[in-house]
Amino acid sequence: TKRRGKILNFNDHQYTKKRSNKSTDKWRCRIRSCNSIIVLVRDASTVIHPPTDHSHVPDPIQAKVDEFKNTCKTRAREETTPISQIHEQELVKCSLKHNDISFLPSYSSIDSSFYREQLKNDPKSDLLESDSRVLVFDSKWGIEYLSEVDTWHMDGTFKTRPLLFAQLYIIHDYRNGYMIPTICTLTSDKSDDQAATTFNDYITDTYVDDDALFPSFIWNVHDLIITDQP
Repeated sequence: TKRRGKILNFNDHQYTKKRSNKSTDKWRCRIRSCNSIIVLVRDASTVIHPPTDHSHVPDPIQAKVDEFKNTCKTRAREETTPISQIHEQELVKCSLKHNDISFLPSYSSIDSSFYREQLKNDPKSDLLESDSRVLVFDSKWGIEYLSEVDTWHMDGTFKTRPLLFAQLYIIHDYRNGYMIPTICTLTSDKSDDQAATTFNDYITDTYVDDDALFPSFIWNVHDLIITDQP
C-alpha cells in the first residue's frame, strides 16, 4: 500500500491487515465501504475463515497493476538502471504473460515514488543546515510586482510538479481581484514547515545591501513566522 502495508490478494479481491492474534491474522477488504473479512494463519498458508460477502464485484486487474508497480520499485531500489528502461523491460515481461497489457500504467503516469526508491541507492550527503531545501524561481518583474501590493497569497500543489519534487509552491500577487503567480518554488517534502521556510528564505534573501525590498508590514509577518507567533 502507499503506507507500505501488506496487501493480501485472494480470488481477485484485495485485503489489508486489520488485526493479528497469536496464530491468526484478520484481514478486511481494501475497499473501505466493503465489510468483507477473511481470517488466515499467520504465515497466510491456510484459510481459517473464508471471506464474507463483498459489496462489490472482484477486480482481477488491480493485483496485476500492484505487482507490476512493486516489481518496478524493487528494481529501482536495487539497481541503477534508468526508470524508463525498467518500465519498458517490465512491460515486455508482462506482455509475454498477458495478451493485453493496456491496463498497466504508462511511463508518463509513473509518480515520483519510483524515483525516490532509486535515490535510496545514493549515499546521503552531509549537510550543515537542513535536509529540507527549496528551489526558488523569480524574476525582476515578479519581485517588483510583489513589492507594490499589500496582499500575497501562497499555495502549493502536489499534483502538478516535477517528479523529483514533492510539491510546487507559488507566491501570488493579489491585485484588483486577481491572483497573479509571480514566484514559483519547488519543495522536497509536503510538511507544513515548508511554507514558512519558503517565505522566510525569500524575505531574507531579498534584503540586499541593508536595504529591505519589501515594506515593513511584510517584515512584520516574517518576524511573526520565525518567532512562531499567530
